[in-house]
Amino acid sequence: MSKGFSLAVALALVLSACASSGARGPAQGRSDLLVEEQIRGQSYATVYDAVVALRPNWLRTRGADSFSSPTQIQVYVDNMRLGGVANLQQISTVSAYYVQYFDGLEASARWGLGHGSGAIYVSTTPMRDR
Repeated sequence: MSKGFSLAVALALVLSACASSGARGPAQGRSDLLVEEQIRGQSYATVYDAVVALRPNWLRTRGADSFSSPTQIQVYVDNMRLGGVANLQQISTVSAYYVQYFDGLEASARWGLGHGSGAIYVSTTPMRDR
């Protein structure tokens, strides 16, 4: 077997693996994102149901950010603050295109103080290419 043939076979295998992994969609490998296909795929009634089934760790606070008044995970729909996680039960999966989790630092950077436990963002519009 020639060196050139072996290299060509190895390159073909690498390209094949890259092409097949890239076809899985934008949420592949992202633990902070649920996309439309995932949210609506199992006939979940609410966004809360989808998050509980697919990303239950999003609902767990990561430790007290303040002993006197710890923050709760906040929920946003199209940048409008709804409040705590219970509000996810009021959002139908039919209206959600994607759901994204932001940890405390990311949420505080985006929406300001009071987000030490993180935030869950629900978009009712399709995701733009990133």
